[in-house]
Amino acid sequence: LTIFERLVVAAAKGSPDVQVKALMEGFESRSPQQAFRKETWDSIRDVYIGKGAKNGYWRLLLTAQPTEAVAEPAEEATV
Repeated sequence: LTIFERLVVAAAKGSPDVQVKALMEGFESRSPQQAFRKETWDSIRDVYIGKGAKNGYWRLLLTAQPTEAVAEPAEEATV
């Protein structure tokens, strides 16, 4: 979670790109990819975490949530 916490803090401060060295500080891994199992990495890369604008930087990927396709709440039947 520390990797994502650092990315969230950076995004909240308005500077979403985090240098890989700062992102991985305190980990034995040198890159986010090495910190996750292959299956997990494949499922989060380009969904939650992506490369930053410059080489050697990573960022949290934020996407707008859909507003049109929200389902209507189910009506509860009175008993």
